[in-house]
Amino acid sequence: MRIPWFILPVIIFFNTTAAAQTAQLSSDSNLVETGSRFVLHLAVREKPAEKPDVSGWQDVIPEENRLRESAWTNENGFYKKEITVIFFEEDSLTIPPVRIPLSSGDTAVTNPLDIQILATPAPDEIQDMAPIRDIQREEKVWTDYWPWLVGILTMAGLLLAAYLVNKYRKNRGMGTRSIHWPPHELALRKLGQLQQKSLWNNGNKKEYCDELTDIIREYLELRFGIPALESTSTELIQKLKGTDIPDETALELGNILFQADLAKFAKGTPPPDFGDISMQFALRLIEITKPVSSNEAS
Repeated sequence: MRIPWFILPVIIFFNTTAAAQTAQLSSDSNLVETGSRFVLHLAVREKPAEKPDVSGWQDVIPEENRLRESAWTNENGFYKKEITVIFFEEDSLTIPPVRIPLSSGDTAVTNPLDIQILATPAPDEIQDMAPIRDIQREEKVWTDYWPWLVGILTMAGLLLAAYLVNKYRKNRGMGTRSIHWPPHELALRKLGQLQQKSLWNNGNKKEYCDELTDIIREYLELRFGIPALESTSTELIQKLKGTDIPDETALELGNILFQADLAKFAKGTPPPDFGDISMQFALRLIEITKPVSSNEAS
């Protein structure tokens, strides 16, 4: 069946119109105040090939008035994009259609959009507005105070924890520096406990060095009244020069502390017999420096 020649222009017109209507330009409102951001929405059914052609906007929306352009997103069968613009002058204008190149090679054309740009109210106009109504406050319920209650309980818990930790530290300090026994007896008891642990023989050399040097330092501090626990090994040897410790004993002590410091701080490995040597030295150090009782003196 042949189509009459006068029908062809009508068919071409409708096909062109259908293609042009596959894209849409819209906004949430047709009113916008000067200085306020205004979002324009583009929607097209077929996947766009590139950015839309908005060259026709130059007279109504200059490039410097286009604040942001989002990427294309696929929502409910439409590819959508948002373009945020701003206007600074009161006006009524028509935003020209946008040409959108499609991945098929065709071009979709949106509709034009009429908008009204209103001037932002001046301060005098704001004063002429109706007075603001007073806030109607809701009645207080106990849940309104819940954040305060949680904060108070949390603070009380932190204070209690700090008190218990401080008390534990004080009690622990009294245990490590107990004066229930003379310094030499306390040190000998702790050396005996260290020997029972067999830390050196079990490969825990760093832990052994930590405990042994702490026992020696604590003994010297309690025995001679010097800050041995807080001093470095070099400082400790210097402070011992004012005591009655023999020079050769102080020299041997310095060597023991040096070997232990290598194991504690430099991941060094002391000699294999260091465990026995250091323990025997600690016992001998206490023996030659402990106070002489009246019975022993006689």
